[in-house]
Amino acid sequence: MEEYKSTYEWSVKDPEGFWAKQAESFLWYKKWNKTLEWNFAEPDIKWFISGKTNLAANCLDRHLERKGNQTAIIWEPNDPNEKKPVTYLQPIA
Repeated sequence: MEEYKSTYEWSVKDPEGFWAKQAESFLWYKKWNKTLEWNFAEPDIKWFISGKTNLAANCLDRHLERKGNQTAIIWEPNDPNEKKPVTYLQPIA
């Protein structure tokens, strides 16, 4: 619980530093120049300005080498007794 409180406190007191640190774990084609610009009066909020990334690559592709053959989902047709595990690499037919 202490770690959670400490992390939360950091995110509130220094959102730019906090989110920049979190974003380091993602794949970036081009790193951002500025983490955050905000104007709540407008409202106008911009994140990771000038950065280039791909959400699908971060959600799925970067895990293929390590988890490619693991089950990603279990497909169940109308008959609940029939199940088909689908891996990250296996196309859904």
